[in-house]
Amino acid sequence: MVRIIIILLFLFCLSCDRLHFGSSDDDWGENKKPSKTYWKSAGLIAPADRNKLGTGFKEIEHIGNRLFVMDARIRAEYSHYHNHRIYTSIIGTNVWDTLKVPNGVAPYNMKASEEGLFVGTYWTGEMWLYKPNTEEWINLNAPKPPISGNSGLNIYAIAQHNGNLIISTAGYDSATAIANVYLLQKDSSWLNISPPYDPMPFDSAKMDVPFHFFKSAEWRGNLFAITYYYGVWMYDGISWRHIPNPPAPEWSTRNYTGGARKARSITVHKDRLYVGQYYFSGIHALQDNLSEWVAVDSIRVDYPDTDSAYIATITPQHVWSLASDGENLFAAGDWSAIPMLYMGDRGEPKGWKKIDRDGWCPDGQFFCNGLVTYDMEAIGDTLYAVAWEGVYKFPISKLDSAIMGQPSYD
Repeated sequence: MVRIIIILLFLFCLSCDRLHFGSSDDDWGENKKPSKTYWKSAGLIAPADRNKLGTGFKEIEHIGNRLFVMDARIRAEYSHYHNHRIYTSIIGTNVWDTLKVPNGVAPYNMKASEEGLFVGTYWTGEMWLYKPNTEEWINLNAPKPPISGNSGLNIYAIAQHNGNLIISTAGYDSATAIANVYLLQKDSSWLNISPPYDPMPFDSAKMDVPFHFFKSAEWRGNLFAITYYYGVWMYDGISWRHIPNPPAPEWSTRNYTGGARKARSITVHKDRLYVGQYYFSGIHALQDNLSEWVAVDSIRVDYPDTDSAYIATITPQHVWSLASDGENLFAAGDWSAIPMLYMGDRGEPKGWKKIDRDGWCPDGQFFCNGLVTYDMEAIGDTLYAVAWEGVYKFPISKLDSAIMGQPSYD
């Protein structure tokens, strides 16, 4: 009987050790991974029917101490008609309210600025400005070409260049694809600044798709916009220029002439423009000549005492999101969705490390590589990750502890 009690006490102590989330630095040795869970929920969790109704999360913005997150809800089960919603919260509260756009229209994209939150709509092609301090909505009267029948127009992207608002619209008039890029002028009128588009898209079947972009970043006085089919473009305030396509990942053994170079994310980090590709982890930095790209996600690894080598990588297969806090560069996407830290700033050229998966998987779920992180934003000392399953937050000051023991390459 005594032996049984001792065994039970021993097992209980082991359980206590596994469940301990204390804050003392004595919880781990030099080579032991910390038992803390740094990733926490920011208060938004997608419901169980997210795969039927698309209620995962896809975008985050912030103004001062206020957060805005958009989901990817659709109108009916397995439909393609969007009914996105915007949620808002005060940083640190984990309490969220639904922000309703006027006239019952569905938001499709959003962009925060000093003026407020710009919101572009799905199907109706409207642009609204929300003032958080007064809770006022202002219709910016975005231009819309005549559309007939059961057709619609979406605000595909919202950008700012030198303080000017720029929108990219895309939709269909009957079976004809239409798209235009507009700039909001000082007199509140809109100027069409649509560029010519590349006559050689990645996919030859998309030759008839007019130019439109979906994400952008300002760098050195220019606006860089990424497109689905025509690569990266630069707008200098007067005209557009097509930036040469990044090369396919050097470690890819397949001829991904299109997908490997389809940009899906973009950010500026330490005065360098970075773009993440769709297939197989292509992350590239644009050089000063605006024509050369340098891959930062893979490295040649030599086998000891042989002439053989392989190209190693650990970044997500699809790089949906890049973010920077000014000191650190983060990447996320899927397979896996766990955000990663670029180690090139820490003396490990082209290496990446996962930022502590503890606390990331939903309760009761051990394997969570199927999650997708669509957006990230560093706000103060916190990295926010917007995933299909929910919104998570991580204290950036704990990076060193979180990456302890993580490999730089698979």
